[in-house]
Amino acid sequence: MILYLDTSSLVKLYVLEKGSTDIRSSVVASVAVATSVIAYPELHSALTRKRRKRAISEREYNEIVTVFDREWDTFLRIVVTDLLAKTAGRLSKEYSLTGADAVHLASAVEIREKGPKDTRFFSSDGRLNAAAKKERFETN
Repeated sequence: MILYLDTSSLVKLYVLEKGSTDIRSSVVASVAVATSVIAYPELHSALTRKRRKRAISEREYNEIVTVFDREWDTFLRIVVTDLLAKTAGRLSKEYSLTGADAVHLASAVEIREKGPKDTRFFSSDGRLNAAAKKERFETN
């Protein structure tokens, strides 16, 4: 199984939050973990926001960023092509998703179309998970 993680789920690999244990267990059970290249700046932004709000310390922030940057190349990273962007536009309109959420869902659709059909989609966003279910993904 390929596990697709949007940024909200990817954060849970690095910061202990509700759902972190389930995400980590699913990662161990998967053949590969995939995400969109937009997750890289989104995760850095989320960590910076957590540091600013003091949800994590400066030391924790630096450690997490170091580990994430080292592990980034281990993820199956989906590049935003013109075709993927158009798919994301359609999904955004169809399910009232933000642009970034639509890119994540379109990335998972691309994986399923090109490779294994047993791709699971994980997000902490209810609207995005609902859209993923309508696109016939198993979700968290």
